[in-house]
Amino acid sequence: MDFGKALRIEGATARRHRIVDTLTEAFADLMAADPVAFRTKFRKMAADPFAFYRGSACLFYADVAELDDPWADERTRRVWIQGDLHAENFGTYLNAQGVLVFDVNDFDEAYLGHFTWDLQRFAASMALLGWRKALPDADIDGLVETYLRAYLDQVRQFLDVDDDSDFSLRLGTAHGALEQLLQATRLRTRVELLDKITETEGYDRVFRNAAGVRRLDDDERAQVCTAFERYLETIPGSKRFRGIAYEVKDVIGRSGFGIGSAGLPAYSVLIEGYNQALDNDIVLSIKQGNVGRATAKIHCVSDSDSDQSLVPFQTEEAIAAVVENRDNDFVEWLIQFARDYAAVVRDDHRLFVEAFRNDEFSGVHSTANP
Repeated sequence: MDFGKALRIEGATARRHRIVDTLTEAFADLMAADPVAFRTKFRKMAADPFAFYRGSACLFYADVAELDDPWADERTRRVWIQGDLHAENFGTYLNAQGVLVFDVNDFDEAYLGHFTWDLQRFAASMALLGWRKALPDADIDGLVETYLRAYLDQVRQFLDVDDDSDFSLRLGTAHGALEQLLQATRLRTRVELLDKITETEGYDRVFRNAAGVRRLDDDERAQVCTAFERYLETIPGSKRFRGIAYEVKDVIGRSGFGIGSAGLPAYSVLIEGYNQALDNDIVLSIKQGNVGRATAKIHCVSDSDSDQSLVPFQTEEAIAAVVENRDNDFVEWLIQFARDYAAVVRDDHRLFVEAFRNDEFSGVHSTANP
């Protein structure tokens, strides 16, 4: 498979039009609603190929949807995937049991698709980061291979356990750099994090007024609170806080939280924690979603064992079956894709910048006063 060759046949002019058309179709309504936000988004994407890649998931899916996928059958083409898996969509947080974990931390583009799409998107992101750091190709291939073999190993481990959700990368199971990251995160306090974005007013916390913060009128605030109430209804009873928790203290509008989310309606909600101590307050982010081992977990926990019914089979069984005895072929297929597509993205980035500089995105100009 040489995806780069296919695009070279397509030609630079046709590819440039494809980039413009795909991004415009995906974001047309949002561009019209807030062209300034999209000018900011596009400027961030223009910074380097990886930034462009983060903000152009729609182009990635337009591309891979046209590729043959030898690992997709009637089951493995219908798996809950994260949707925008790249190297900067992982982080640390406290789970519902209060355990500090390292995991995927952004699911606003999750949907049903080929399980390989997450792996392809992540592998290509590793290749782009490796190129940005001037790593040799052999080193980049080695990083991708380590990730993929760990993924397959974890998928097979899920075959032998009753509850996939019990697995997490946490203190006691993480090693090396991940363990060091988790240990360092333990030194940070909730108060320290809260004080960066909130302040006390009278006897309670409110959000600070700062760059990117927008105060809401009564109607917009009511809509956000209604959306928050609907979200609360989705929390399983066994995981809900009791008593005074979830009382809304303050709501603000925010600029998009990342390159991929720029231009999307975004809000922060400050709520009461499990008691009235101000250092237990919680900040939730609400935003509109676009239409290694941690990856294995997100694929395998959202199947017939979970509360939803859209994936009525054991994902780990389906993936293990389709890859059975072909690990090396599977790994090499994805390494080759990562190489090819990272090269495509580097070319696409240049074409995107030229298109943006020449105002080819209708309604979004590269300057404030075109």
